[in-house]
Amino acid sequence: MANLSWLYFQEGKHAQAQAALEHFLNVVRAVGDRCGESQGSANLGMRSFLVGRYAEAEVCCRRSLALAQDLGDPICEVVAREGLGSVCREMGRFAEGKEHCTRASSLARALGDSGREAAAAADRGGL
Repeated sequence: MANLSWLYFQEGKHAQAQAALEHFLNVVRAVGDRCGESQGSANLGMRSFLVGRYAEAEVCCRRSLALAQDLGDPICEVVAREGLGSVCREMGRFAEGKEHCTRASSLARALGDSGREAAAAADRGGL
């Protein structure tokens, strides 16, 4: 469903993309897949961000971050913090956005993920 959502989004079918992701989230919640829920929340947050629904994106990214931290999943935390950094930037909360991007970059570096580290650093540079 997450992949189907991305295809809908690429075709400009935003309502269908959101519905597919919400269905995905319902399924992973029903089976207790908190990692999947974190990933799905991050995806929904970024879809919301890309269409300018920043408040909704923030809620989704914060949910993803909380789940990632509860699970001790640094990869999901990096993704959530990257999203929050972008959302905070667009909402004019630059210091908070920079903090999320800096933390995402540090976590990615610790994981040895140079691609994610660079992406987070680039996001931080936009702040």
